[in-house]
Amino acid sequence: FGQLRFSTTVSPRFFDGIAKLWALRWAWSKVQNAYGVDAKMALHAESSLRTRTRRDPHSNLLRATSESFAAIVGGADSHACAPYDAVLASSEDDARRLARNIPLLLLAEGRLGEVQDPAGGSHFMEALTEAYAREAWSAFQEIEAIGGMPSAVRQGLIARTIDSRREDASARVRNRADSYIGASTFALSHEQALERTEPDWRAIEGELGEDFGRGSPESRDAELARLADASTRRDSAAAATAAAKAVALGVDAITLGSSLRNGEPELYVSPLSTERRARSEERRVGKE
Repeated sequence: FGQLRFSTTVSPRFFDGIAKLWALRWAWSKVQNAYGVDAKMALHAESSLRTRTRRDPHSNLLRATSESFAAIVGGADSHACAPYDAVLASSEDDARRLARNIPLLLLAEGRLGEVQDPAGGSHFMEALTEAYAREAWSAFQEIEAIGGMPSAVRQGLIARTIDSRREDASARVRNRADSYIGASTFALSHEQALERTEPDWRAIEGELGEDFGRGSPESRDAELARLADASTRRDSAAAATAAAKAVALGVDAITLGSSLRNGEPELYVSPLSTERRARSEERRVGKE
């Protein structure tokens, strides 16, 4: 238990972010109590890229500040602040430097690190944390009831839950229940886009001697499906060909082995279609 490390994201809504970290610690302590252990929890918090915008990207600096505030006050043991241009392409030096300095400024000049549990004792925070913790524990119990995480993944419970939550969040943006400054509200329709240049991945691959851009998730899924079919039909020649292609596309050994044994990967799940919450509004504003 003491060697486990947890990583989660925090959003610009710092009350929700603080409560989320508190609730995660509560849930893990409940699991440890069930096993009769008491180990320190290592908790890492990262910026959420789902809340970043491509339009008016400098507004992401404000979101990053709120996220870092939530991570520090919420008691994260470590925190990674994403650069304001992280969803555009590879970040430039100035963006990375600002991302590094935001949490350092909050600690050194805001002196958040000198106050022990600054949000402690707040009835609002305690109530919000309890609501999050109860909902999370209910989700844990639902997953355990169907046989644990492998079963939940195979049956599509995780994918359905994520898709449902994502659609709800996108609908709130479209209906103006949630605002993204510079994207859904106060957007400049004729804004000049901030240009970022992608690295020459092929040149990097050549330097490393390893082609890590060979396969997309879709191509790997297609090859795994052919491997599973060949394994089910006991066609050793076709299975060997599909396995070799899957490895070339970057499929890991565990997934490959379970495909050969069972006709499908044990934790097989189709890639989730992730989307930033402000993306639909950015498209709409861009067409006006």
